[in-house]
Amino acid sequence: MRPRRPRSWKAPGILAGICVALLTGGALHVWWNTNLFGPEEYCDGIVSAEAVHSALDGPGRVATERVNADRGKYPEFRCELSRTSRLTGTDDTEVVFRTKAEQGDFPFQSARWPQPATMSSLPGSTTGAVGTERLWVMLPEACWGRIERDGRASNSHVPTVQAQVFGGSVDRAGMAQVLVEATQEVTKTGNCSGGSTAEVEDISEAPATHRSIPAELCRLEDFSLPQRNIRLAGMKTDTERTIHNSQYWACDLHLAPTRGDGRSGSHLTFAATDNRTMTHAIATKREAFTRLPQGKGYDTTSGVLLHCKNGDVYLGHTWGPTIERTLHNKLGIHRLPAEREMLQRFIDAAAPKYSCPSVSLPKLS
Repeated sequence: MRPRRPRSWKAPGILAGICVALLTGGALHVWWNTNLFGPEEYCDGIVSAEAVHSALDGPGRVATERVNADRGKYPEFRCELSRTSRLTGTDDTEVVFRTKAEQGDFPFQSARWPQPATMSSLPGSTTGAVGTERLWVMLPEACWGRIERDGRASNSHVPTVQAQVFGGSVDRAGMAQVLVEATQEVTKTGNCSGGSTAEVEDISEAPATHRSIPAELCRLEDFSLPQRNIRLAGMKTDTERTIHNSQYWACDLHLAPTRGDGRSGSHLTFAATDNRTMTHAIATKREAFTRLPQGKGYDTTSGVLLHCKNGDVYLGHTWGPTIERTLHNKLGIHRLPAEREMLQRFIDAAAPKYSCPSVSLPKLS
């Protein structure tokens, strides 16, 4: 009878090592790619984890990268959030939330913001809009003059809460909810609450583009562009996107090059709003505007603020950089009358829709 060989402890040891490795790997996977055991709030308590996780709903772990919050006399903050993942094929995402003082017409006139017809309005009483990469909320009037600009509160700018997304993708309704929560925290700290929407359940999608009708641009009867100026720029009307939401009406008009010589197209944006918060925000700079005859309102150069039957209405337009640069090269100082002619045509077509008086733009010196 052969003697029994002593039992080897190598196999159980190897098995235990494998179990430890699997548990460690699983724990690391959970830590790197989910928000399990994460914080209950982000940005120094400004936004809830529930809202942030809903907005950044892809695989990965969310973290506050940087936060600078001032809860003093002038409530303001800047916070950077990130979602990173160790899974291959997953894009990291960064979101920057901040307060910022802006000129009242910034949604329509600032080149830093997307064309307004590509954005959707926030529901309820909150004045703001949501895009795929940028969002904004205009704070209630009780908060105006309470955000520092260049070291002091400014009465010619209005406070906003903004968000910008870099990389990856986010849930638009979730991002809107985070922005509303941040707005509520800022207004609460500043004692200037204005009844912002508490829940954002859904955000409508931006409308699709459609082919332009040259004699009824932006679906406005008898609205057309001065063809001599468009032809001079080597452009022609192509497609447009028109939106009418609770905040504003806007039309982004795309212009295509008349010759297939590799030149890029351009765009023109026309906008109108009778939203009380927005028109009051634009009026904060009325001292710099030109008064229109007969007390009809103000000329802002790129638009007008009219005193209409049901309150003030803003009508304005902006030019895309390509057509603006082309006309500047060809017309020089005579480009401004061409812009004013285009604005006048828009006012003539849009003002009656808001029961506004007819106006003739004064010549600019």
